[in-house]
Amino acid sequence: DDSAPLWQIRARKTTHDSAAQQLYFEHAQLRVLDVPILWLPRLRLPDPTLKRATGFLIPRLKQNSQLGLGLKMPYFIRMGDHRDLTLTPYLSQETSTLEWRYRQAYRSGGITFEGALSEDSLAADTRGYLFGEGRFDLPKGYQLSFNIEAVSDPSYLLDYGYSGKDRLQSDITVSRVKRDEYIQGSLIHFQSLRDGEDNSELPTIIGDLTYEKRLHPKGLGGEVTLSLQSHSHYRYSDSVDLGRDVSRANAELSWQRNWTLPAGILAQLQGGVALDGFRLDQTSGVDQATGITPEASLTLRW
Repeated sequence: DDSAPLWQIRARKTTHDSAAQQLYFEHAQLRVLDVPILWLPRLRLPDPTLKRATGFLIPRLKQNSQLGLGLKMPYFIRMGDHRDLTLTPYLSQETSTLEWRYRQAYRSGGITFEGALSEDSLAADTRGYLFGEGRFDLPKGYQLSFNIEAVSDPSYLLDYGYSGKDRLQSDITVSRVKRDEYIQGSLIHFQSLRDGEDNSELPTIIGDLTYEKRLHPKGLGGEVTLSLQSHSHYRYSDSVDLGRDVSRANAELSWQRNWTLPAGILAQLQGGVALDGFRLDQTSGVDQATGITPEASLTLRW
């Protein structure tokens, strides 16, 4: 209908290098609704067939009540077919910040790390944060995953709008999931950013181990579930009660069977026994406890 497109690039000369998958413009104009808004003597763009190319990404303006109006200019660096790095300078009257993100893919998994370093008027020292995650396939169906979260000071993430988290969690986990079996072992570290919370008095280092197995005995019918779990958490504080450390082990064996009776009545019979053991350190009360808990139930529904 001869109307102007929403945006277009007009140039005195355009060259398409199909081997390098690049477009080269000389004396280029960027037009929006046929109105020139930007002129560049030379411009290079990847052609539509190239999925990943080193170069600048779309810049962004950011308004922050504490940092003022700032400009972000991301630059993408292609480091091969399986990894890349994005550097983003963030400049305003109140801050000079470099943001970054690194990604790499492997045959068995991948990793992603991101973070930032800042010199600003809100703090005297250099500030920053680091977030990272990864997942890998291991032999025999196991899977390894990790997560890293760290920050220089409690207010940095909120000041820059990176995250609203008030507790950070870093962990490494090995697990395997099958139809009738589940195994998971985790080592976890917590860091609280909340006012009034002392990290030395919180359970900041935690170890967890879980094993579950389902069996279907033919003679008994129904489903038998075996569950084993161990847990331990550690506090840095040496004070009694406020620095209490806890370890526990749990085992449970349960059986469940369902029936469909006449007249639309559903029946479920369940029974089992649980064994629990606890050990407490740096406590003024009981430091050990064990217990055996049997259970049985019959449920009828219509």
